[in-house]
Amino acid sequence: MAVFVLDYFLSAISGPIGAFRIANGLFVQTKYQSIIMAGLNLAISILLVKPLGILGVLIGTVVSRLLTHVWYEPLVIYKNVFGKSVWLYYGKLLLQATITVLGCLAIWGIMQLLPTMNIWMEFAVRVELCIIIPNFMIILIFYRTQEFKQCIAFAKNLFVKLILKIFKRRKNG
Repeated sequence: MAVFVLDYFLSAISGPIGAFRIANGLFVQTKYQSIIMAGLNLAISILLVKPLGILGVLIGTVVSRLLTHVWYEPLVIYKNVFGKSVWLYYGKLLLQATITVLGCLAIWGIMQLLPTMNIWMEFAVRVELCIIIPNFMIILIFYRTQEFKQCIAFAKNLFVKLILKIFKRRKNG
């Protein structure tokens, strides 16, 4: 499960970077990246599938993504678009990964302390913990940042528009 979550995390962080690269027309700089990733993925997966089974294939995907998209696309964007060093981005990425791991460990630790319960109750508790703990950590760590304040302002604005739209429908309906 941890490798599957890691693969999803890496995929999720690579998506916006890839979209930004495409929006800026940086195709030539990354033209071999996907071919290299596919080759690495295939080679690593073949090497690991016999000893590890499907886990080996997932590890192949994670390792190939780490060796290509995760580090190279941000480098291309920071160099060609921003004209800045990419190391601040890598630092933020490491912080976010650390928060994710700590959140997962906290949830796992709490679940170990709870008494055995039926599967539906355990599922409900896990869902609640997965909502509460990561959001608490994000608020605790990022509430002073400009990005967090912008997200809150955006959410407030969206909420107000939604409420106004609901009242407008009720008034006209």
